[in-house]
Amino acid sequence: MENFTRILKESSPVLVLCIIGELFAGLVLAGGGELIAMIPGLLVLFPAVLSLRGNISSSLGSRLGSAIHLGLIDTKVSWLTFKGPTVKENIAASTVLNIIMSFILGVLAYIVSISAGLDANMFVLVFVSLLAGLLSGIFLTFLTLFLAVYTASKGLDPDNVLTPSVATIGDIFTVLFLFISARLALILI
Repeated sequence: MENFTRILKESSPVLVLCIIGELFAGLVLAGGGELIAMIPGLLVLFPAVLSLRGNISSSLGSRLGSAIHLGLIDTKVSWLTFKGPTVKENIAASTVLNIIMSFILGVLAYIVSISAGLDANMFVLVFVSLLAGLLSGIFLTFLTLFLAVYTASKGLDPDNVLTPSVATIGDIFTVLFLFISARLALILI
């Protein structure tokens, strides 16, 4: 029962903040309706990119949380913590996954868009997916590292706080990075 109380105590405030954050992400998404109308297939790309960012960053958070519990990452060493092999390997794996999956998502969004009768441009969708994936991936990787070490250093269990926090913050920033990438695509392509 003590463990249940701890999980509830640590998770509840974070989940309430996540609800508010997701509403904010929805407002950001609603504000970009003109871009969605200008780039056919962008609406197809949104849910897939948001889901992918959340999955990769949450997996990174889980791996870092496990490494902290196993003592592979010392939360008392401050910023030197980020130089260990466990952290480097996890950053490399997340980065490679972000790049490969962003490219695949761009191509798949094009195929689905064409199948649905939209006049989509594959280069635009792949560009938007890759750039937004890279920007949000870099941002979320460092945010996840910071939150993992910070929550553990404060005596909180990273597993109770990290995944919902990273997923919600990731949704907000990924929507922003998707719109920035879409605007840039309209200028360049």
